[in-house]
Parts: sequence; structure tokens; C-alpha cells
Amino acid sequence: NASRSDRLAVNVGTLTAPFSVVTGGGPGQVVIGGSRNVTLRFSPTVSGKSTARLTLTSSDPKKGSFTVNLSGEGR
Repeated sequence: NASRSDRLAVNVGTLTAPFSVVTGGGPGQVVIGGSRNVTLRFSPTVSGKSTARLTLTSSDPKKGSFTVNLSGEGR
């Protein structure tokens, strides 16, 4: 097992409908150099375009947070 100094605290933000975080959301830890799988869902209930932003934060002093732009179109 890696020590705490070998890990980053991470947090995957929340989304509002029609987007949702299915798995891998919320706070947690990732081994430095490791990865974390996050599954998102787009479930539109009406026609038209939808957009959202998912913010990911970490304790990494060089890359503390970034935003992923999401888009989808219901038909």
C-alpha cells in the first residue's frame, strides 16, 4: 500500500439533469500517477441541446482543479 504522501485528495463534482455522475463521483484519493474512472450519463427527457460543466479538484499544487465541458442533444 502507498503511504498518504503518495496520494492526492480528489473530488469529482456533481451534475444536474439531464447529466449525472453514475460512478466514481465525490471525494476520494488517487495514488500519484494513478487514475480514477468516472462514469457519466446523459438522459434527456426533452428535445434540444443541453450543456453542463463538471469540476474536478485535487490537492495537486500544480493542477488543483479543472473543468470538463459536457454537451448532448435530446431527440
